[in-house]
Amino acid sequence: MGTQKDRTQTLQELRRRIENDLRDLPMMAKIALENAFEENEADDSPAVTSAGRVGHHSKERSRS
Repeated sequence: MGTQKDRTQTLQELRRRIENDLRDLPMMAKIALENAFEENEADDSPAVTSAGRVGHHSKERSRS
């Protein structure tokens, strides 16, 4: 088992790493939102449905 000094150093290092990560959080959130909007814009294309579904909506049936 580690000594109290080792545990204190470990906790201080962990705290430093967390604080460094949290400093970048606003930028990471902004990037994530931008990516989400870009993905959403890419999905604005017309929906593709199967021929059977389209035929059902247009009340036309294929005669195969």
